[in-house]
Amino acid sequence: RRPVLAGLAFACLTIKPQLGLLIPVLLLFDRNWRAILSATVFTVALVALSAALFGAESWSGYLTKTLAYQRSVMTDWDGIFLRMMPTVFGSLRTLGFSPSAAMQAQVLVALLAVSAVLWLLYQERDVLRRTFTVTCGTFMSTPYAFNYDMGSLCVCAALLASRGEDVGRRRLAVLSI
Repeated sequence: RRPVLAGLAFACLTIKPQLGLLIPVLLLFDRNWRAILSATVFTVALVALSAALFGAESWSGYLTKTLAYQRSVMTDWDGIFLRMMPTVFGSLRTLGFSPSAAMQAQVLVALLAVSAVLWLLYQERDVLRRTFTVTCGTFMSTPYAFNYDMGSLCVCAALLASRGEDVGRRRLAVLSI
C-alpha cells in the first residue's frame, strides 16, 4: 500500500543484500513499478551519500576486500560460526563437506526454492503468506545468512501461526522443502 516507503525499506536492506535476494522477484511478479523505482532511487542515493561521506574508496574496499573476506569466511573457516548459518551451504560445511560440494548443493536447492516461490506467489494472494514465502525462499536460496538474520522470518511465522489457519497440504509440502 505504500510503495515509496517500501522502496526505502528495501534500499536500507542493501546493507545485507543476501537477505533481499527475492524481493525484486516479488516486486516484478506483482508489477509493483513504484516500489521498484523507489528502491532503486533510494539505493543509488544511499550509495552516493556513503561515497560522499566516506569516499569512493570505501566502495572499492567493499568490492575488493570485504567480499573476498566473506568468501574466505565461507570457504576457509570452520567451527561454531558454521552452526549459526541456517543455509544448505552452512549445514553441509558443518557436516564436513567441501566448500565446492556445499555450494553445488546450495545452487541446486536455490533453484528448487526459487521455483517453489514462483509457484506459491502465483497461487497465493494473501500478503502475509506471500511475505513468508519470499522470506523462506530467501533463506533457502542464499548461502550466506546467519541465525540472527532470521528476525523477519520468525515474525512472519508467528503472525501466521497466530491466525490458526490451515495452510493446506500442498503449500505445506512446498514450504517444507
